[in-house]
Amino acid sequence: MRMSESHLVQLMEECAEVIQAASKYLRFGKYNFDPNDDNSKYNCEHLRNEILDLYTVIRVLELNNMIESIDHNDTHAAYLARYQKIKDTKALSKSLGCITGENF
Repeated sequence: MRMSESHLVQLMEECAEVIQAASKYLRFGKYNFDPNDDNSKYNCEHLRNEILDLYTVIRVLELNNMIESIDHNDTHAAYLARYQKIKDTKALSKSLGCITGENF
């Protein structure tokens, strides 16, 4: 396996770990943790840490010229574009009765 392939495998693994942490947060709650693990963190902390790990791998991809560098302007523009789409989708889901509760 070439180094670039290894970096992509790391990316896939970190994405999967973010998915797993988000699933535990959703299933067990924000402030729950694994009582069988002495080093366990709250689910919200675990999710944040996994996201930070993902950022680290993204930075490795940038440093190895596998993707263009992502700067604040990129993230802000993506945030603005995606945020409105997320709001619209949540509003539709709420109007259909698929989600209830807190506002966006």
